[in-house]
Amino acid sequence: MNSKNPEITKSALRGLFSTDGCFSFNKTRLTPRIEFRVKSRKLRDNFVVLARNASTTETASSTQ
Repeated sequence: MNSKNPEITKSALRGLFSTDGCFSFNKTRLTPRIEFRVKSRKLRDNFVVLARNASTTETASSTQ
């Protein structure tokens, strides 16, 4: 997805997150943690691109 419209980007992130996402807080520092877990590496990478376009801070990790 390559949209310059921030509302489309937010909607796409919301849709992906509602099915495969998790939101929690780090218990010691009370910082938010957002997880997005999928088998597809391509979908994970596209999620990261969308998050960057939405001006968020993100990290991506892969577990096998």
